[in-house]
Amino acid sequence: MKKHDLQNDVLAALLINPLPASPRLNLFLDEEFCRRLRLEPMFWYPLNEHISVETGSLYKAFRAAWNGRKTASLTLKDGGRVRAKLGKQKCGKATLLIRKEGFAFSFPIPICSARNRRKDAMRW
Repeated sequence: MKKHDLQNDVLAALLINPLPASPRLNLFLDEEFCRRLRLEPMFWYPLNEHISVETGSLYKAFRAAWNGRKTASLTLKDGGRVRAKLGKQKCGKATLLIRKEGFAFSFPIPICSARNRRKDAMRW
């Protein structure tokens, strides 16, 4: 990492982190703002009190489950990665098995990559 990049990161953190959650979220959702400051915001979804995963990796796991894959790698909030066993139920739910804990989600239809898969999901 270059010194200039590090200075930008520190400056952005000093300006953004003290803000209340709502205005901070609005800034992170503003693509132009993030592009200009070279920020790559990451959002986390808590699965339980011990496991929070990055939403992008969670969406990729949903897509993989819907497309018939058996496993996916998820990014944890602490920076680590974990392998999840994937499944899909006939009722239209995606299932994840992480560290012997199971989670089920109603399928978010728009994230399916193939058009015919989205159409199939809508039939549930």
